[in-house]
Amino acid sequence: MTEINEFRQAKDHFFGHDHQAPLTNDQQATFDGLNYYKECDDLKYVIEPDLIEGHDIIEMQTSAGDVTSYQRW
Repeated sequence: MTEINEFRQAKDHFFGHDHQAPLTNDQQATFDGLNYYKECDDLKYVIEPDLIEGHDIIEMQTSAGDVTSYQRW
C-alpha cells in the first residue's frame, strides 16, 4: 500500500469512527469512505524545503489535544 493510500484509509477511518469527525452519528453509521482520484505519478513533486532561520517556534494544539511545536519553512 502506498503512503497516500494509507493516509486515505486513516482519514476514512477517522471520518467513520472518531467522535471529533465532522459527521453526525447517523452519517458515520452509513459512511463508506470518501471518493478519491486515482494516484498519478505525473503529479508527484519531490521538494527539499528550507528552514526559515530566526523565527520563533510556534506551539499549537492538535486535534488530539496534544501540543506540538512548529517551525516556519
